[in-house]
Amino acid sequence: MCLIALAHNAAPDIRLAVLANRDEFHTRPAAPADFWQEHPNVLAGRDLEAGGTWMGVTRSGRFAALTNYAAIRADGAKSRGTLVADFLTTGISALQFLERIQGEDFAGFNLVLYDGETLVCASNDGRPPRELGTGTYAISNTSLDADWPKMRESRALLAKAVETSVNREQLFLEMRDARQASDAELPVDDAPLALRRRTSSRFVLGDDYGTRCTTLILISPAQIDFEERSFAPMGQAIGGQRFTLTL
Repeated sequence: MCLIALAHNAAPDIRLAVLANRDEFHTRPAAPADFWQEHPNVLAGRDLEAGGTWMGVTRSGRFAALTNYAAIRADGAKSRGTLVADFLTTGISALQFLERIQGEDFAGFNLVLYDGETLVCASNDGRPPRELGTGTYAISNTSLDADWPKMRESRALLAKAVETSVNREQLFLEMRDARQASDAELPVDDAPLALRRRTSSRFVLGDDYGTRCTTLILISPAQIDFEERSFAPMGQAIGGQRFTLTL
C-alpha cells in the first residue's frame, strides 16, 4: 500500500474514514478483499506470496494498514504484511500491540492501527509511535510529516468529503488521478528520477508496477462500509466488491 488518507473523528457520524491506493508489482499474486476462512472476523485482501495483508478491518471495528518506508534500508526477514494480519487477529489495544513489535525484524514500514478508540501510526525509523487525534492525515512511503504532493492532495480530498457529504464515486474517480508532480516537488532520495516521477501520482500507471486497488472504508458508530476496486496493468478496471458490516 503506497498512499493512505485517514480522517479520524472528523465528522459526527464517521469515526474513521480511510481512502487508499495500493501500489504493487502486477505479477505478485494477491486475493481481493474477503473474509478469511481461518479468521472469519477479518475482512482483508491477501498477499498470496507471503500470506499477510496490506489493509483490513474486523467485524468489531478494528482497522490496520501498512506502507513500505522507502528510505529505511533494513533487511528484516519477516514479511511486513504479517504486522497487519497479526493485529487484526488479536484483541489487544493498538499501543499494546506496538510494544510487541521488534522493528529490526522487518524492512522499512509505516503501520497504522485503530482499535476502535485509539488511532496510532508507527514506523521502524527510530521515532516513537504517534497517536493521531481528531483530524485528517495522509501517509505514503515516507514519514507521516512529509509534504509529498499526493499526500497533501489526498488529505485535502478526504477532509472535504467528510466535512460535507461523502460522494463515493467522486472519491474513487479522484484517486485515479495519474498526473505526476513537477520535478521541483519530487521527494529527494536515491531512487532514479524516472521512478520518482512515475510514483509521484496518486494513481500509478505501468505494465509491471502500478496501482492494484483503491479502497474506501467508512467506520461509523453503527456499521462499517468497505469497498474495494481492482485494476490490472495500465489501470484497467477489473472489478471490485463492497461489504457492509453491522457493529
